[in-house]
Amino acid sequence: PDLDIGTVDMVWGACNENDPKEKHRLLMRAHRDQSFIDKAKQNAEQYKKDSPKLDPFNLIVVAMDSNSRPQFLRSMDRTIAFLEQWQKNGTGEVFQFFRHNVVARGTAVNFGGSQTGVPTDSPVLFNDRDTWLMKLYQESGHVTSFGTDYCRWKTDPVYMSMPKYVDHVMTGMRSCEREVYDRYGDYMPTGRLCLRSKDMGSYVLSHMESMFINYPDVPVAAQVFLAGGHEPTGRALYNYDAYLRDTLEGIKNAGGLERAVVVIFGDHGNGYGDMNTSDMGRMEYNMPFLSISMSKSVAQQIPPDLLQNMRKNAQRLTTHYDMHRTLWHLLTLPLAPPQPDWHKYKAGSSDPAFSRSDPIIKPQNPSGPFAISMMEEIPETRTCAQAAVKEGGFCLCAQNWKDVEEDELKDWKNKPANKIVPLLVKTMVDFVNAQVHPDDASPCQKFSMDNVEIKWIKKAIRQVWQGSTVRDASTSGKNTWTWKMAFTHTAPIRQNFEAVLAYDNSGCRLSTISRTSQYKFVDTCDKGSYMREICVCKTAKNVS
Repeated sequence: PDLDIGTVDMVWGACNENDPKEKHRLLMRAHRDQSFIDKAKQNAEQYKKDSPKLDPFNLIVVAMDSNSRPQFLRSMDRTIAFLEQWQKNGTGEVFQFFRHNVVARGTAVNFGGSQTGVPTDSPVLFNDRDTWLMKLYQESGHVTSFGTDYCRWKTDPVYMSMPKYVDHVMTGMRSCEREVYDRYGDYMPTGRLCLRSKDMGSYVLSHMESMFINYPDVPVAAQVFLAGGHEPTGRALYNYDAYLRDTLEGIKNAGGLERAVVVIFGDHGNGYGDMNTSDMGRMEYNMPFLSISMSKSVAQQIPPDLLQNMRKNAQRLTTHYDMHRTLWHLLTLPLAPPQPDWHKYKAGSSDPAFSRSDPIIKPQNPSGPFAISMMEEIPETRTCAQAAVKEGGFCLCAQNWKDVEEDELKDWKNKPANKIVPLLVKTMVDFVNAQVHPDDASPCQKFSMDNVEIKWIKKAIRQVWQGSTVRDASTSGKNTWTWKMAFTHTAPIRQNFEAVLAYDNSGCRLSTISRTSQYKFVDTCDKGSYMREICVCKTAKNVS
């Protein structure tokens, strides 16, 4: 804690204080290690003997927690501009995948799928997988690195064995023990304000950039996982945008993009906050961002029909399993990589990664390919079941809501107050009335449950987590269901509304409400506040 890092070039740390051999692996800046170079060259010789391959290239993978495609476009304009310029000047090509879909809920299975290509319910066991990306690329002759600002990873004993396939590891520092976003409800322990009031993510990306500065003569496979997006405000991605753009520029200046493949993706969409309970928020959760860019020198060595397939697949259903298979495919060209044995990864197997209670996704046809390289044409008719997307509202093209049973809506005003329909209506009415000025001078009519006519109520098919963890809602998180309701308030005039509400073990709360009918000739009587969106004027008569 007394170290002035402004006076040093690197910070040393121990991944495992009981093993001195690990101490050189945790660095602010990756130092050049000749033993890693010798190992990479030895692996490259063996790799070339198997079959013709692409010339050596660098791999850059940037994974961002809770980054949907719309969120990326809203928040990361500097990075977008860099990729667009890379393509415009003719030195690179950017492939985007507009129908990229999660495979289930949470980082474990989504990021795990991107790393191993198979359903992985416990990401801490990446390094025990034969198909782990870092293992595949290290064995093909790359010097490898992995960095993250997710502080809990540094204390996980399984991650301490990560250097088996990763030459340089950088994880969260000691000062990250304090939860960063605790004022928002303890969302994610990232290393914000860890060192000299800078985001830990900036140091993680600097560490990645230094790999290409210090290893210019061997191919590098560098990956980072940035967890700061897992917070409810969406502001963390704005910070990452500047850091990531500068990092890519630094790698370019070091020559690291002359032959490179750059992958930027989100594990899933927005994970917390009120937006997650909205209709659009639930949709965005299912559509993580994915782009795969490559230098022109790399693209020129790939058969044109395979590149054309990548362009076609921009509008086909893809998943993290497909992303992994694509990056593996680059190492096996002109052949396709082998298909993993699905039966090895089914629920109830002896593999400890799949001993958890949550059942693993099972594709519709276990003997068929649930993972398809994006350099192979993906069928237009591919279904979420065939792509091993979990049921329960995780397929973007599927119905995510179901109608409430008619019996629940019938005669709802005479049902006990703790039943879901009266509870939803009362929550909505109480919210609106709390906004109306308490005295009789208010121009807005207070709502009454007696004047509510329900058109329909829909319940979300899947739950959302609200709390400090997406893995164990029974401890500090809350098991939350989302409901949508369309109704008419009948007095003094008929006005139509829609509302979104959330219900969990602490009660019911309103997320959003908006009027769907408008005054035809007169404006709302409350012009001075957001009440105009829900105010029913006591004197209004002309209604559309």
